[in-house]
Amino acid sequence: NNLEEMNEMFSHCESLEQINTKIFKTKKINNLNYIFENCYSLKELDLSHFETENIVEAIGTFKNCSNLKSLNISNLDTLKLQKISYIFYGCINLTSLDLPSINTSELLYAANAFYDCQSLTSLNLSSFNFGELISAKNMFYNCINLKSLILPNRMISLIRSNSMFENCNQL
Repeated sequence: NNLEEMNEMFSHCESLEQINTKIFKTKKINNLNYIFENCYSLKELDLSHFETENIVEAIGTFKNCSNLKSLNISNLDTLKLQKISYIFYGCINLTSLDLPSINTSELLYAANAFYDCQSLTSLNLSSFNFGELISAKNMFYNCINLKSLILPNRMISLIRSNSMFENCNQL
């Protein structure tokens, strides 16, 4: 069964603790907007098998997953990805995030992407391409324990970056 739409599929499933996502065929999907938003009880998630070559938007995908500690998004094809605003917003217990091969050459919007990720201590975004990025407003706002952040070399198109590092006092 090939899904064509997953918007808000598990949104507000506040008691959801685990899910086997391997059953989903995702090749036809073009966005992952808010599918796990407000899944407060979710502690770990493996999306490494998702077929994401057509994904353009991942807005608020894990928004307010406040107990999420482990997330496997390795092997995802992000070449067409343009919008990741609010993707990890409010993931206050996310301790690490491995993004080694994320290609974001089309990325335009990342506002509030890591907003309030209070448990992150380091983040390596060197594989990201921010050459087309327009908005990074509040991108790392209130990442109070972030001590190490590696960003890509170029951000030539950036227009909105207000409060990008506000309350990142450990950086």
